Amino acid sequence: MGRNQRSYPQEYAPLLVESKLETKEELLAPILTFSSLNRFSLSQFPHVNSELLKDYLSEAINQGLTGQNILLYGDAGTGKTELARTLAFELQRKLLEVQSQQVEFGRLTESISSRNSNSLRLGYLIGQTGQK
Repeated sequence: MGRNQRSYPQEYAPLLVESKLETKEELLAPILTFSSLNRFSLSQFPHVNSELLKDYLSEAINQGLTGQNILLYGDAGTGKTELARTLAFELQRKLLEVQSQQVEFGRLTESISSRNSNSLRLGYLIGQTGQK
């Protein structure tokens, strides 16, 4: 790494220097946000086998499995995030959005964002609704 280049987001500098981190949640807090509530129902995604997705995730939850994933792929604005929000609602789970840094001209930008179409975003279904 060259001089004045960071390999971590700027939001982490105070966290890493000024805080004693006790949990992994404290470390991840700057890049995780709870997603907005869903605006649709699963029936509004007829092009997706949403019942299969719901059954798969529901069974994983019932068995206490971790690390189960689904990949939602498509152009910006095609409903991937809304489908994830709707699945979380149907499964009575909270959806976390992982914010990421945008890469411009091979370099990381200064701030973290979850609202940039050029950013990679992931969501995790965690904990039952109402629980932390």
